[in-house]
Amino acid sequence: MKQKKLYLPVRLGRELQLFGKRSIWIVVGPATIVNRLFTFEAKNNNERKPSEFYFGLGWERFRNEYGLRTFDSLKFHIMNWKYKIMTISITSYIRGG
Repeated sequence: MKQKKLYLPVRLGRELQLFGKRSIWIVVGPATIVNRLFTFEAKNNNERKPSEFYFGLGWERFRNEYGLRTFDSLKFHIMNWKYKIMTISITSYIRGG
């Protein structure tokens, strides 16, 4: 399934709330591709759920570059709060095993 948005875990959303309803992040992906720097926009459009954030801008390119599929696991780590830099590590789902 090709999702244009990635809804983030609530715990990460709570941390992103500190930056307002929208913020731009530099995301460093795993070293399996040459250009592993991405710009992601974290957004919240839900007034009733202030910690419900998603990545829109940048997510599709990241997903395609890394060939992500349903059930792959992503781990987010904020490296630098001031400059809004985070890393993402990927664990591929083992199919049929």
